[in-house]
Amino acid sequence: MASYVSIKDGLNALTMI
Repeated sequence: MASYVSIKDGLNALTMI
């Protein structure tokens, strides 16, 4: 489930902004 981790990381970066 590497894709899920990638998507989660991307969302986390977006919410961090």
